[in-house]
This record gives sequence, C-alpha cells and structure tokens, in this order.
Amino acid sequence: MNKFSDGEKKRDVTKKILEDEIEKLKKGYNPFWKKIESNPNYTPAIGPNTPFINALWKVYEKLEKAPSTKSDISSVIRGVSMASANLGLDFIPISKVTRKHFKQILIECKNVVTGWSPNRFNKYRAYLKILFGELIEYEATEIDPFVKIKRQKTIKRLRSILTQEERSLINKYLMEKHFYFWRFVQIFFHSGARESEMMLIRMSDVDLTNQRFKVTIKKGQDYIETWKTIKDIAMPLWVEVIKEAASDDYLFSKGLKPGKAPINPAQITRRWRTHIKAPAEKGGLGISADFYSLKHLHTTEVSEMLSVEEAAKHNSHSSIKMVTQIYDVRNAERRESSLKTLSNSFS
Repeated sequence: MNKFSDGEKKRDVTKKILEDEIEKLKKGYNPFWKKIESNPNYTPAIGPNTPFINALWKVYEKLEKAPSTKSDISSVIRGVSMASANLGLDFIPISKVTRKHFKQILIECKNVVTGWSPNRFNKYRAYLKILFGELIEYEATEIDPFVKIKRQKTIKRLRSILTQEERSLINKYLMEKHFYFWRFVQIFFHSGARESEMMLIRMSDVDLTNQRFKVTIKKGQDYIETWKTIKDIAMPLWVEVIKEAASDDYLFSKGLKPGKAPINPAQITRRWRTHIKAPAEKGGLGISADFYSLKHLHTTEVSEMLSVEEAAKHNSHSSIKMVTQIYDVRNAERRESSLKTLSNSFS
C-alpha cells in the first residue's frame, strides 16, 4: 500500500487488504501459524493470546443484540481494523491492548472512517466498551481500556419534526406510490414502539380482541416483554396486516409484508431517505426530518392531548424523563408559555 502516494487510493487499498484479512480470520486463519485451522468450522476459544481484531470479531459473534445494534458494532470493528492496521496494532494479543493503544487508534480513525465526528467517536467508545466488557467476562483480558477515555463534547441539536403540510404531502405520496411503506408508517406512528421492536412482531404477538400487541424491550441488562396499545385510529390497518399473515409470520418482513424472516430495521431508514429525504431530482420529496422524528412527533402530541405521563406509558418508559428531555419537542415551549401568563404581581 505504501507505493501509493494518493491518500484516498492508499485508504482504498488498505480497506481491501483488511477485508481480505477479516475474511481469513473468520475462516479460522491463525496469523501466528500463518494457516487456516484444519477444521474451518471450529471456533477456538477467546483467550489472552487471541489477536486483537480476531478477538473483537469472535466476541461480536457471541453477542445477543438487536440486528441493528449488531450491524453498528460490525461497522465499528471494521473501522477499528483499518485504523489499527495502519498503526501495526491489529495482531497484538488482546490482553496487551491498553488505553494508550486505543487513544492512538481513535485518533487514526479520523483518517480512515468517513464522516468521523465527536458523535461517531462516542458511538465507537460505547460499542467498544460493550465488546471489552464481554472480553473481560471471557477472561481474555483484565484491562478495560476505556475507563479513562472520556466522551467527546457534542452539540445537542433541536429535533426537526414534520409540519402539517409535510405530513399531508408524505401521506398522499406514500399511499399512492408505496402502499406497504405507507401502511407501516401509519402503524409505527401510532404504536409508541421502536423500529427494531416492530420488525420482530409476529402474528402471535397481536391480540386484536384487547387492542394490543406484544414487544420485547431492553431495560438495563434485562429484556422485558410488554403489551402496547393499538389505538382505534390504527386498528383497521392492524386487522388488514393480520389477514395477510400466516400463524408464525413476522408482520413486517420483506417488502414490509408478512413473511417468514425479519428484516433489518435499517431498511426503514433507507426507505425514508430514498423516498422522503432525497431531493425531487432524485425521486424524493426533499423533506429534511428523519424517520424517527415520527416518534418524537407522536409523543409530543400525546403529551399535549393527554399528558406527559400518558406519553411515557405509551412509549413504555419507566419515568417521564425521556419524554420531557428527548421525545416531547414542544415541552419547553409549553412551559415557557405557562410562565408568560403568570400574574404574580410584585405589589
């Protein structure tokens, strides 16, 4: 790779070399013996001498996380692989990796990871902490290199939500052009659930008689099943989906129709980006709000029409903190309006 003077070309070559190395590692390649283990299906235990990147991939394969989270973690490992290869750190034993190494790796990520930013730094740090927590459990290392690596400061930007005009435009466009996406958007908007939860709903998780559906949500380190309400306004669409489904189907599978296999929640974001956020010349509507803003919008309206407490219950939050600080985007505005009307005279 060093024969290339152009930085972008060098990164492309490095990426290809790393991808080849990762595939070899996944097939059982031992970098010390420089050969693939005799049984390609054999997965050696993770130990203190397991090469650094190899150890990350092995513990990744053992993680029980939502598909979207595993996809994000996979991207993080690939980024760390490129950075550590550039620094010559990718094959050192996992037990020898220290905070000093990761300080260097995260600095190098700025050169090899597209769109590197403080937010991405914090995401890398969070996911790598998860991986090292698992590695410590496997006794592959006793070192948590992230104990004193601080999060970087970021700007908490105001959430952009849809205007009424944009909502009407999206509703008409999707109903006419992409019916199954329109149906999913309608059901999701009224659900109080996350995309990742919606993708895993089976026909057996829906109780139409009592207007509710069951999802599994993570609370701390535990996974908890909970029932969520189906609103009257969304009920006809739920009935329609159920009529199309077999007994063991996922309700929102390929094409957002009932099917035998779940799809990656990231597909929803990609569809929204293609049909809604893309500019008109690329076939979209040119609307800037992202898909998850629908959850913020609905939470805000439930807070205004009922209460913050009811909005928190609908979203399966254990307190109103998430609603008031994140999801209810007009919460501060309503508080300010209330303050303006106070008539506590000084005299």
